[in-house]
Amino acid sequence: WATRIDRELFKQKPAVYLATSPGPSGAKSVLAAAEASAPFYAANVKATVSVPGFYDKFDTEAGKATDEALITELKAAAAKLAG
Repeated sequence: WATRIDRELFKQKPAVYLATSPGPSGAKSVLAAAEASAPFYAANVKATVSVPGFYDKFDTEAGKATDEALITELKAAAAKLAG
């Protein structure tokens, strides 16, 4: 309902969109839909990251990623957000 008041909800703020799932798709279709709708809400998407196999790539007890390729991808996305 936030977009009913002001459709440009995100005001061009830089953002990284993340999606994950326990399966092999990594919620890519949801991420694609979110990215496609971003311009309508004035979101400035700098990067997107899809994470398939969540439980294989994260230590949920420690609250951190364990997959080196994913960690590298997340750092690259964060750098795009910062820069």
